[in-house]
Amino acid sequence: MPQTENEIEAISQFEHAFEMAIYKAVNRSFSKMFSFSTIVGITKLTAYEVRNIAAIAFAVEQKISPQTTMSRLIIESEE
Repeated sequence: MPQTENEIEAISQFEHAFEMAIYKAVNRSFSKMFSFSTIVGITKLTAYEVRNIAAIAFAVEQKISPQTTMSRLIIESEE
């Protein structure tokens, strides 16, 4: 329990501590469920997805054509 006079700050600290506890629990169970190589693979794929979403958002904001945007994304080609 946070020890502070400000109620809003106390709630904020409590929420942060709660989120960190959830994160640690999920992280422990995730690492026990998969092998190290699977964790690395999932992490890399997630990073590529985040990069693609950021690129799409930037392209929409800058009104870049879909063809140009798609050519820059990291996706599996259909061959």
